[in-house]
Amino acid sequence: MASESGKLWGGRFVGAVDPIMEKFNSSITYDRKLWEVDVQGSKAYSRGLEKAGLLTKAEMDRILQGLDKELIGDTAGKLHTGRSRNDQVVTDLRLWMRQDCSALSALLRELIKTMVDRAEA
Repeated sequence: MASESGKLWGGRFVGAVDPIMEKFNSSITYDRKLWEVDVQGSKAYSRGLEKAGLLTKAEMDRILQGLDKELIGDTAGKLHTGRSRNDQVVTDLRLWMRQDCSALSALLRELIKTMVDRAEA
């Protein structure tokens, strides 16, 4: 529960948090880059939970639709069954890297084609 300071760790430390620590501890820049792959990973995980019998088909459908709408309700709590935050972050990073490597590869192919075309002209 957050204290009057609005921080989850409020009351544990005396004084204000140094701005350098605030910046170091902030993940919003990464969260902005990873939100789409986080949703993709959550959708895949919910399908796996349904396949394992931990979610009903109706619950899985509600989660999948809710992830598209940013609104799920109590059923969303089941999405974290057997999945740690570390698992979620690693999956997000792998999906993001795969997506970015694919985009970079396409750009490199385009560059190589342009260079070959100019060399042959």
